[in-house]
Amino acid sequence: MASSPAKIRDDITALRAFAVISVLGFHFGIPGFSAGFIGVDVFFVISGYLISGILIRDFEQGRINFSHFLFKRGFRLLPALIATVGITFVAACFILQPIEFANNAKASISTLLFISNFYFYAIGGYFDAAPITKPLLHTWSLSVESQFYLLWPVILWATMRKRIPARLTISVFTALLFFSSLYALHRNGSAAYLLTPFRLWELALGGMFYTFNVSAVARSKTIANAVYTASLIGIAAFVYFLDENIPFPGTYALIPTLCTGLMLIFGQEAPIARWFERKPVIHIGEISYSLYLVHWPTMVMVTYLLGDKTLAGGLISLPLSYTLAWLMHRYVEQHYRAAWQHRNKNALIAGYLTIFVALSALAASATVNGWIWRLPADLQATNSAFNKQAEDRYVWVNSNAFKQNDIAKSGKIKLVIIGDSQAADLINVIMESRYRGNFDILSIQSDVRCGTPYVSPPDRERYLAEINLNTASSSGLRAFCGRKFTGLFSEFNIREMKSADFILIAMNWKPYSAKYLGQTIGRIESNGVHAKIVVVGKKSLKANGIFILNKNQSLQQANLFAAKYMSHATVEINRIISSSLPGNVSFFQPLNVVCPENRQCLIVDEQNNVTYSDEAHFTRKGAQLFANEIVSQLGLLGAASSIMGNEGN
Repeated sequence: MASSPAKIRDDITALRAFAVISVLGFHFGIPGFSAGFIGVDVFFVISGYLISGILIRDFEQGRINFSHFLFKRGFRLLPALIATVGITFVAACFILQPIEFANNAKASISTLLFISNFYFYAIGGYFDAAPITKPLLHTWSLSVESQFYLLWPVILWATMRKRIPARLTISVFTALLFFSSLYALHRNGSAAYLLTPFRLWELALGGMFYTFNVSAVARSKTIANAVYTASLIGIAAFVYFLDENIPFPGTYALIPTLCTGLMLIFGQEAPIARWFERKPVIHIGEISYSLYLVHWPTMVMVTYLLGDKTLAGGLISLPLSYTLAWLMHRYVEQHYRAAWQHRNKNALIAGYLTIFVALSALAASATVNGWIWRLPADLQATNSAFNKQAEDRYVWVNSNAFKQNDIAKSGKIKLVIIGDSQAADLINVIMESRYRGNFDILSIQSDVRCGTPYVSPPDRERYLAEINLNTASSSGLRAFCGRKFTGLFSEFNIREMKSADFILIAMNWKPYSAKYLGQTIGRIESNGVHAKIVVVGKKSLKANGIFILNKNQSLQQANLFAAKYMSHATVEINRIISSSLPGNVSFFQPLNVVCPENRQCLIVDEQNNVTYSDEAHFTRKGAQLFANEIVSQLGLLGAASSIMGNEGN
């Protein structure tokens, strides 16, 4: 046997405080907390340690009761979670727009069912482009824990009843799950971060530390103090020096998890641990669950209202989060934590089920159109007409049609268009123009995750492993992008480039793209290509058209209002890209067409159709609106007119 019977340990409560402070510091952007997301990993190890201890003691003493265990965990987690989901839903009803509100409704249901980690994985992951529009994103970790509570008792019961030592079972499971996490991280970083099979090892690791019998060593205050101090420094250094750009969890996660495990073992005897067991720290540790629950929805709502993450938003969100957490802990957590032992269980279960069903039904009703009736009457028609799924499909329709299209012998103006979905958007624009019949197009598709169409072989390995953060965490994606880089200059593509009149390159450019764009252009020219090369800049706004329109609360002067959503990051990246180009290569900035003279951005046309389906892509109506002007400014129009004139003679 390993540790002593469970009781409230102040050193663990202090460790919870460190964990939640790290998470809050990271989410609120406080300097020094760039890797504060590992607070979740600290929580995982603590939970695995405590839950494994409870189960092992019960098994060894012959008093295992699954229903008792699940009731206890349910009444520990559910009241505050249900309250958080309910309050967030009400706040979202008044603050979020229909699309975001519908998504939050779906997240509410998945959270109540403890499967939100799978839901958020399905819609994009944790570190995707728009986490600030997902008020319940943080509940993924609670879903992982809850799934652990269902699986872990069964695993331990099935092995311990066969007289297999818990230490052996847990150690084997920890090792197997850890290596599966490493494999997943190299194949799919988002899956490795969010999905239960690849995070369970951290909870299992906590259980493994519980089974370690180090009481003789731990009783040495000198050793305990040294180990505890070194472990605390290790976690603090990780939080301070690293950031979310590292491949995580993977081997990096061993640092905070092993340090946490050591602090759990040696915390009872380490004198330095007593120094942290002060009232303010213990208080934060005691409300850590409620604080974790409420802080992210609070931050999302405040940021949504202010329009961006600002210092003012943080100054509002932080004290508001604390106040809500204190109230939640006092009137929900503490009130219901032991209620199942003192009240009618059937009545409590019936009450929870009633609330659960009512809240789920309410959320389900909002998943269809986000309760569009909340909008002013003149916006309801525009919102109803907008079909995000259809617009997403439209992006690739023409690009896919022109893949492997042989233009070499065409009598039309021959265009080779290279790039990701921005290139696909450009093809849509050309095909929506009145001159579409004068062009023959070859579409060479790249991938936004690759960051650039091409990287030369000497730089490729470092680029894929270090520079590009998408590929750095996925060996599968590195191989995929490597094939894309090589395939760009296939025999077929080189032949088509040599015959082309124009080569247009459009990507969702990154700050690091300029160097590798230069390599792309150099490689094109080295193959004896004489086509006019035009690089197309980014056109991303800070938000999609529907969001901006609804923020304006009216169709009136929506385009003038939209100028506030011009992206300074887009402008800066375009500046970097354009300044890096050789003199014989042209740069075209579509943002000048979308936002003429920076005084307005045309997010709706004269028929009140939205022109941007998301921050970076045109709708079909948007492509139609901008088509002729973009083709003209690209320099293609003169050639098209010339052909039209020849055809008329």
